[in-house]
Amino acid sequence: MSLYAWTVVCGWAASQVAALLTCVISVLDLIWSVVAPRKGAPAPRVVLITGASSGIGKALAIDYASPGMTLVLTGRNMERLREVSDACDAKGAAVILKAIDVTDESGMRDWIAAVDTDHPIDLVVANAGVSEATAAVQNDPAGAARTILPINVFGLLNTVVPLIEPMKARGRGQIAIVSSLAGFGPITSSAAYSASKAAVKTWGEALRTELLCFGVRVNVVCPGFVRSPMTAVNKFYMPGLINMDEAIACIREGLACDLPVIAFPSFTYFLAQMSGALPVAAREALARLGVLSGLFFYRRGPKGRSAAAESAGSEGAASKRD
Repeated sequence: MSLYAWTVVCGWAASQVAALLTCVISVLDLIWSVVAPRKGAPAPRVVLITGASSGIGKALAIDYASPGMTLVLTGRNMERLREVSDACDAKGAAVILKAIDVTDESGMRDWIAAVDTDHPIDLVVANAGVSEATAAVQNDPAGAARTILPINVFGLLNTVVPLIEPMKARGRGQIAIVSSLAGFGPITSSAAYSASKAAVKTWGEALRTELLCFGVRVNVVCPGFVRSPMTAVNKFYMPGLINMDEAIACIREGLACDLPVIAFPSFTYFLAQMSGALPVAAREALARLGVLSGLFFYRRGPKGRSAAAESAGSEGAASKRD
Protein backbone atom coordinates (compact mmCIF):
# COMPACT_ATOMS: atom_id res chain seq x y z
CA MET A 1 0.00 0.00 0.00
CA SER A 2 1.32 3.44 -0.93
CA LEU A 3 2.18 6.13 1.60
CA TYR A 4 -0.77 8.18 0.40
CA ALA A 5 -3.18 5.29 0.93
CA TRP A 6 -1.81 4.69 4.43
CA THR A 7 -2.25 8.38 5.20
CA VAL A 8 -5.89 8.28 4.08
CA VAL A 9 -6.64 5.12 6.06
CA CYS A 10 -4.94 6.39 9.21
CA GLY A 11 -6.68 9.74 8.94
CA TRP A 12 -10.07 8.06 8.56
CA ALA A 13 -9.41 5.75 11.52
CA ALA A 14 -8.31 8.66 13.69
CA SER A 15 -11.48 10.57 12.82
CA GLN A 16 -13.66 7.61 13.82
CA VAL A 17 -11.84 7.21 17.14
CA ALA A 18 -12.23 10.93 17.80
CA ALA A 19 -15.94 10.70 17.03
CA LEU A 20 -16.41 7.81 19.44
CA LEU A 21 -14.52 9.69 22.16
CA THR A 22 -16.78 12.66 21.50
CA CYS A 23 -19.81 10.41 22.09
CA VAL A 24 -18.38 9.38 25.46
CA ILE A 25 -17.60 12.97 26.39
CA SER A 26 -21.12 14.01 25.35
CA VAL A 27 -22.63 11.46 27.72
CA LEU A 28 -20.41 12.66 30.58
CA ASP A 29 -21.30 16.27 29.78
CA LEU A 30 -25.00 15.42 29.90
CA ILE A 31 -24.59 13.75 33.29
CA TRP A 32 -22.54 16.66 34.63
CA SER A 33 -25.11 19.20 33.45
CA VAL A 34 -27.66 17.44 35.64
CA VAL A 35 -25.65 16.83 38.82
CA ALA A 36 -23.27 19.81 38.88
CA PRO A 37 -24.04 22.44 41.55
CA ARG A 38 -24.85 25.87 40.14
CA LYS A 39 -24.97 29.32 41.66
CA GLY A 40 -28.42 30.76 41.05
CA ALA A 41 -28.97 33.85 38.92
CA PRO A 42 -30.75 36.88 40.44
CA ALA A 43 -34.44 37.12 39.63
CA PRO A 44 -34.93 39.60 36.74
CA ARG A 45 -37.29 42.54 37.03
CA VAL A 46 -37.01 43.84 33.45
CA VAL A 47 -37.15 41.22 30.68
CA LEU A 48 -36.84 41.76 26.93
CA ILE A 49 -38.26 38.97 24.73
CA THR A 50 -38.19 38.92 20.92
CA GLY A 51 -40.63 36.82 18.93
CA ALA A 52 -43.10 37.35 21.76
CA SER A 53 -46.33 37.21 19.78
CA SER A 54 -46.54 33.40 19.66
CA GLY A 55 -44.94 30.11 20.68
CA ILE A 56 -42.22 30.02 23.29
CA GLY A 57 -41.82 33.80 23.33
CA LYS A 58 -45.50 34.35 24.09
CA ALA A 59 -45.59 31.63 26.74
CA LEU A 60 -42.45 32.96 28.43
CA ALA A 61 -43.84 36.50 28.54
CA ILE A 62 -47.07 35.38 30.18
CA ASP A 63 -45.19 33.14 32.61
CA TYR A 64 -42.83 35.96 33.66
CA ALA A 65 -45.72 38.42 34.08
CA SER A 66 -46.26 39.42 37.71
CA PRO A 67 -46.64 42.58 39.79
CA GLY A 68 -43.45 44.65 39.67
CA MET A 69 -42.21 42.98 36.48
CA THR A 70 -41.56 45.03 33.34
CA LEU A 71 -41.81 43.10 30.08
CA VAL A 72 -40.35 44.50 26.86
CA LEU A 73 -41.93 42.53 24.04
CA THR A 74 -41.25 42.59 20.31
CA GLY A 75 -42.64 40.89 17.25
CA ARG A 76 -43.85 41.79 13.79
CA ASN A 77 -47.55 41.25 14.45
CA MET A 78 -48.82 44.07 16.64
CA GLU A 79 -52.32 42.63 16.93
CA ARG A 80 -51.02 39.41 18.47
CA LEU A 81 -48.53 41.36 20.59
CA ARG A 82 -51.43 43.32 22.07
CA GLU A 83 -53.17 40.07 22.96
CA VAL A 84 -50.03 38.95 24.81
CA SER A 85 -49.80 42.37 26.44
CA ASP A 86 -53.37 42.12 27.70
CA ALA A 87 -52.63 38.71 29.26
CA CYS A 88 -49.53 40.12 30.95
CA ASP A 89 -51.38 43.24 32.12
CA ALA A 90 -53.98 41.01 33.74
CA LYS A 91 -51.23 39.45 35.86
CA GLY A 92 -49.97 42.85 37.03
CA ALA A 93 -46.93 43.34 34.80
CA ALA A 94 -45.98 46.56 33.05
CA VAL A 95 -45.57 45.99 29.31
CA ILE A 96 -43.64 47.86 26.63
CA LEU A 97 -44.49 46.80 23.06
CA LYS A 98 -42.66 47.34 19.80
CA ALA A 99 -43.46 45.94 16.37
CA ILE A 100 -40.04 45.76 14.73
CA ASP A 101 -38.08 43.52 12.38
CA VAL A 102 -35.08 42.02 14.18
CA THR A 103 -33.03 42.29 10.97
CA ASP A 104 -33.25 46.10 11.22
CA GLU A 105 -29.86 46.62 12.86
CA SER A 106 -30.03 50.38 13.43
CA GLY A 107 -33.69 50.25 14.45
CA MET A 108 -33.06 47.51 16.99
CA ARG A 109 -29.92 49.23 18.33
CA ASP A 110 -31.61 52.61 18.83
CA TRP A 111 -34.80 51.18 20.33
CA ILE A 112 -33.03 48.82 22.74
CA ALA A 113 -30.68 51.59 23.83
CA ALA A 114 -33.63 53.90 24.55
CA VAL A 115 -35.50 51.24 26.52
CA ASP A 116 -32.39 50.23 28.46
CA THR A 117 -31.76 53.84 29.46
CA ASP A 118 -35.19 54.15 31.08
CA HIS A 119 -35.55 50.52 32.21
CA PRO A 120 -32.18 48.75 32.60
CA ILE A 121 -32.74 45.27 31.16
CA ASP A 122 -31.89 42.38 33.47
CA LEU A 123 -32.65 39.54 31.07
CA VAL A 124 -32.86 39.43 27.28
CA VAL A 125 -34.37 36.38 25.58
CA ALA A 126 -33.31 36.40 21.92
CA ASN A 127 -36.06 34.12 20.67
CA ALA A 128 -37.23 35.39 17.25
CA GLY A 129 -36.56 33.00 14.40
CA VAL A 130 -37.93 31.04 11.46
CA SER A 131 -37.52 27.62 9.88
CA GLU A 132 -37.81 26.40 6.31
CA ALA A 133 -41.49 25.65 6.89
CA THR A 134 -42.50 28.91 8.56
CA ALA A 135 -40.58 30.93 5.97
CA ALA A 136 -42.16 28.91 3.12
CA VAL A 137 -38.77 28.22 1.52
CA GLN A 138 -38.41 24.49 2.15
CA ASN A 139 -38.02 23.69 -1.56
CA ASP A 140 -35.50 26.45 -2.25
CA PRO A 141 -32.13 25.78 -0.53
CA ALA A 142 -30.56 29.06 -1.65
CA GLY A 143 -33.65 31.06 -0.78
CA ALA A 144 -33.87 29.32 2.58
CA ALA A 145 -30.32 30.29 3.47
CA ARG A 146 -30.83 33.91 2.38
CA THR A 147 -34.08 34.14 4.35
CA ILE A 148 -33.29 32.16 7.51
CA LEU A 149 -29.69 33.12 8.28
CA PRO A 150 -30.28 36.91 8.43
CA ILE A 151 -33.22 36.41 10.83
CA ASN A 152 -31.93 33.60 13.02
CA VAL A 153 -28.31 34.74 13.20
CA PHE A 154 -28.08 38.47 12.51
CA GLY A 155 -31.47 39.16 14.04
CA LEU A 156 -30.23 37.51 17.23
CA LEU A 157 -27.02 39.54 17.11
CA ASN A 158 -29.05 42.73 16.64
CA THR A 159 -30.93 41.83 19.82
CA VAL A 160 -28.00 40.85 22.02
CA VAL A 161 -25.09 43.05 20.96
CA PRO A 162 -26.67 46.42 21.97
CA LEU A 163 -26.96 45.13 25.56
CA ILE A 164 -23.49 43.67 26.02
CA GLU A 165 -21.68 46.90 26.91
CA PRO A 166 -24.46 48.28 29.15
CA MET A 167 -24.62 44.98 31.05
CA LYS A 168 -20.83 44.88 31.40
CA ALA A 169 -20.87 48.45 32.73
CA ARG A 170 -23.52 47.51 35.31
CA GLY A 171 -21.67 44.32 36.23
CA ARG A 172 -24.82 42.24 35.90
CA GLY A 173 -27.34 40.94 33.41
CA GLN A 174 -28.39 37.74 31.69
CA ILE A 175 -28.56 36.82 28.01
CA ALA A 176 -30.65 33.86 26.85
CA ILE A 177 -29.85 32.77 23.30
CA VAL A 178 -32.56 30.51 21.88
CA SER A 179 -30.98 27.89 19.65
CA SER A 180 -32.34 24.37 19.12
CA LEU A 181 -31.39 20.72 19.42
CA ALA A 182 -30.98 21.05 15.65
CA GLY A 183 -27.81 22.99 16.43
CA PHE A 184 -26.06 19.81 17.56
CA GLY A 185 -26.01 18.10 14.16
CA PRO A 186 -27.05 18.57 10.54
CA ILE A 187 -30.69 17.81 9.76
CA THR A 188 -31.83 16.69 6.33
CA SER A 189 -34.26 19.11 4.65
CA SER A 190 -33.40 21.81 7.21
CA ALA A 191 -29.88 22.76 6.23
CA ALA A 192 -30.25 26.51 6.70
CA TYR A 193 -32.17 26.18 9.96
CA SER A 194 -29.62 23.70 11.37
CA ALA A 195 -26.75 25.94 10.32
CA SER A 196 -28.33 29.01 11.90
CA LYS A 197 -28.98 27.24 15.20
CA ALA A 198 -25.48 25.75 15.26
CA ALA A 199 -24.04 29.23 14.66
CA VAL A 200 -25.91 30.94 17.51
CA LYS A 201 -25.26 27.99 19.84
CA THR A 202 -21.50 28.20 19.28
CA TRP A 203 -21.51 31.99 19.51
CA GLY A 204 -23.49 31.89 22.74
CA GLU A 205 -21.20 29.33 24.35
CA ALA A 206 -18.15 31.42 23.41
CA LEU A 207 -19.82 34.65 24.57
CA ARG A 208 -20.50 33.08 27.95
CA THR A 209 -16.77 32.57 28.59
CA GLU A 210 -16.04 36.13 27.48
CA LEU A 211 -18.59 37.79 29.76
CA LEU A 212 -18.40 35.67 32.92
CA CYS A 213 -15.69 37.86 34.43
CA PHE A 214 -17.93 40.93 33.93
CA GLY A 215 -20.82 39.42 35.91
CA VAL A 216 -22.94 38.88 32.78
CA ARG A 217 -24.48 35.42 32.39
CA VAL A 218 -25.07 33.85 28.98
CA ASN A 219 -27.26 30.78 28.55
CA VAL A 220 -27.98 28.87 25.36
CA VAL A 221 -31.50 27.44 25.20
CA CYS A 222 -31.88 24.36 22.97
CA PRO A 223 -35.48 23.13 22.87
CA GLY A 224 -36.56 19.90 21.25
CA PHE A 225 -40.09 19.38 19.93
CA VAL A 226 -42.62 21.49 21.86
CA ARG A 227 -46.35 20.99 21.38
CA SER A 228 -47.67 24.09 19.62
CA PRO A 229 -49.78 25.05 16.59
CA MET A 230 -46.65 24.66 14.45
CA THR A 231 -45.87 21.09 15.51
CA ALA A 232 -49.57 20.13 15.49
CA VAL A 233 -49.54 19.90 11.68
CA ASN A 234 -46.43 17.70 11.49
CA LYS A 235 -47.10 14.22 10.18
CA PHE A 236 -43.75 12.72 11.17
CA TYR A 237 -42.53 11.20 14.39
CA MET A 238 -41.35 13.81 16.88
CA PRO A 239 -39.39 12.10 19.66
CA GLY A 240 -39.72 13.64 23.10
CA LEU A 241 -42.61 15.93 22.17
CA ILE A 242 -43.49 17.97 25.27
CA ASN A 243 -46.15 20.46 26.30
CA MET A 244 -45.45 24.19 26.25
CA ASP A 245 -45.74 24.50 30.03
CA GLU A 246 -43.03 21.84 30.43
CA ALA A 247 -40.77 23.73 28.04
CA ILE A 248 -41.28 27.02 29.89
CA ALA A 249 -40.55 25.32 33.23
CA CYS A 250 -37.28 23.93 31.79
CA ILE A 251 -36.24 27.34 30.48
CA ARG A 252 -37.15 29.24 33.66
CA GLU A 253 -35.40 26.70 35.89
CA GLY A 254 -32.32 26.58 33.65
CA LEU A 255 -32.02 30.38 33.61
CA ALA A 256 -32.50 30.57 37.38
CA CYS A 257 -29.76 27.96 37.88
CA ASP A 258 -27.53 29.63 35.25
CA LEU A 259 -27.03 26.46 33.21
CA PRO A 260 -24.64 27.11 30.29
CA VAL A 261 -26.80 25.03 27.94
CA ILE A 262 -30.50 24.52 28.69
CA ALA A 263 -31.40 21.55 26.47
CA PHE A 264 -34.58 19.54 26.79
CA PRO A 265 -36.11 17.02 26.93
CA SER A 266 -33.20 14.98 28.27
CA PHE A 267 -33.64 11.92 26.05
CA THR A 268 -33.89 13.97 22.87
CA TYR A 269 -30.91 16.01 24.02
CA PHE A 270 -28.97 12.76 24.35
CA LEU A 271 -30.00 11.76 20.81
CA ALA A 272 -28.93 15.17 19.51
CA GLN A 273 -25.54 14.89 21.21
CA MET A 274 -25.05 11.45 19.71
CA SER A 275 -26.19 12.63 16.30
CA GLY A 276 -23.64 15.42 16.23
CA ALA A 277 -20.88 13.11 17.46
CA LEU A 278 -21.50 10.24 15.03
CA PRO A 279 -18.83 9.49 12.44
CA VAL A 280 -19.77 10.89 9.04
CA ALA A 281 -20.06 7.40 7.54
CA ALA A 282 -22.55 6.37 10.24
CA ARG A 283 -24.60 9.55 9.79
CA GLU A 284 -24.78 9.00 6.04
CA ALA A 285 -25.85 5.39 6.56
CA LEU A 286 -28.66 6.55 8.86
CA ALA A 287 -29.70 9.15 6.30
CA ARG A 288 -30.01 6.44 3.64
CA LEU A 289 -32.27 4.50 5.99
CA GLY A 290 -34.52 7.54 6.39
CA VAL A 291 -33.30 8.44 9.86
CA LEU A 292 -32.85 12.18 10.01
CA SER A 293 -29.55 12.73 11.77
CA GLY A 294 -30.54 10.23 14.45
CA LEU A 295 -33.38 12.47 15.62
CA PHE A 296 -36.27 12.73 13.19
CA PHE A 297 -37.74 9.74 11.43
CA TYR A 298 -39.22 10.46 8.02
CA ARG A 299 -41.71 8.32 6.16
CA ARG A 300 -40.86 8.53 2.49
CA GLY A 301 -43.72 9.87 0.43
CA PRO A 302 -44.43 9.90 -3.29
CA LYS A 303 -41.40 10.47 -5.52
CA GLY A 304 -39.07 10.21 -2.54
CA ARG A 305 -40.39 13.27 -0.72
CA SER A 306 -40.61 12.85 3.03
CA ALA A 307 -43.88 13.14 4.88
CA ALA A 308 -42.30 15.97 6.87
CA ALA A 309 -41.49 17.90 3.73
CA GLU A 310 -45.07 17.46 2.51
CA SER A 311 -46.30 18.69 5.89
CA ALA A 312 -43.90 21.63 5.89
CA GLY A 313 -45.10 22.65 2.45
CA SER A 314 -48.70 23.02 3.56
CA GLU A 315 -47.70 24.68 6.84
CA GLY A 316 -45.24 27.12 5.32
CA ALA A 317 -47.81 28.66 3.00
CA ALA A 318 -49.94 29.69 5.97
CA SER A 319 -47.28 30.41 8.61
CA LYS A 320 -45.36 33.67 8.90
CA ARG A 321 -42.62 34.92 11.16
CA ASP A 322 -43.65 36.65 14.38
